[in-house]
Amino acid sequence: MSFLSSPIGMILIFALVLGGIIMGYGYIDPSFGSSKAVQKRLDRIIDKKAGKARRKQVSAVDITGVKPKGLIDAIATRLTPRPDKLRARLARTGRQISIGQFLTAMLIVTAISYVLIRTLADQTAVASLFFAMIAGMILPQKYINRLIDKRSRAFLSQFPDAIDLVVRGVRSGLPIGESIKSIAKEMPDPVGTEFAKVNDGMKLGQTIEIALWDCSNRLDLPEVKFFVIALSIQRETGGNLAETLENLSGILRKRRYMQMKVRAMSSEARASAMIIGSLPFAMFGILMLMNPKYMKVLLTDPRGHMLLGIALALIFTGNFIMRKIAKFKI
Repeated sequence: MSFLSSPIGMILIFALVLGGIIMGYGYIDPSFGSSKAVQKRLDRIIDKKAGKARRKQVSAVDITGVKPKGLIDAIATRLTPRPDKLRARLARTGRQISIGQFLTAMLIVTAISYVLIRTLADQTAVASLFFAMIAGMILPQKYINRLIDKRSRAFLSQFPDAIDLVVRGVRSGLPIGESIKSIAKEMPDPVGTEFAKVNDGMKLGQTIEIALWDCSNRLDLPEVKFFVIALSIQRETGGNLAETLENLSGILRKRRYMQMKVRAMSSEARASAMIIGSLPFAMFGILMLMNPKYMKVLLTDPRGHMLLGIALALIFTGNFIMRKIAKFKI
């Protein structure tokens, strides 16, 4: 019995996997740089001292709604670098996902990938562990990104209607707090859910501005920040709030229309990128089923490893370039 297959070896492998996942998440931040431009614009629009004080007040509020539960969550929270940032990101999915559940899912994906690579690809324990750790870090992150994107798109599709509801309420003489309460009652999830949290925060003594900044931090969407900025400026300088919000609603609708138009025009390029990117992997799987001995040379021979590395590098480079060409930000 080899050392890696012994109980001590398995414990060592488990420790390496856990450490690799934690370190990998700590240094590979999928949201890196996404909020810097928005933050700079906020600092230019709002007075720096007032902005810092406001952000400090907001940071004192729990923006996630998910508390550590049990020993596993407590240990995972303590071991994870930047747990607050991870907790806020998990909260953006709209589901009650704790840090412990997320890291457990990463470990499960890593273990399943290790078994599949070890048995099907006939790789060494070290190589199988390396690729399994990569799969364990990437696949759960991709799933979380997909949940966040899905909820963000649903929110942005309903947000202009919510702003119109505020405009009608303000024009009819209702205070802004009552308009937000009507959004929480009448709008479906996720807009209704988020504004219900804003309404609950105001019931607990928060000012409307702090409660909205809390919502903005929770969602991390530029459109919500524009809405909060418009309300903040109007409260400080005065003016016609209904007209300001009506103009903002029109801008958001036009922005979403342009995004959908660009998405429709680039659909052919995106479909081509998906087909071309998936063909090598599909052909590899088909040939592996039809003639395993012919394809296993790539997995067992050092020259095959070199060719596979070059092929994967070229495939991912091409996919990255096609994705950048077909993706536009408005």
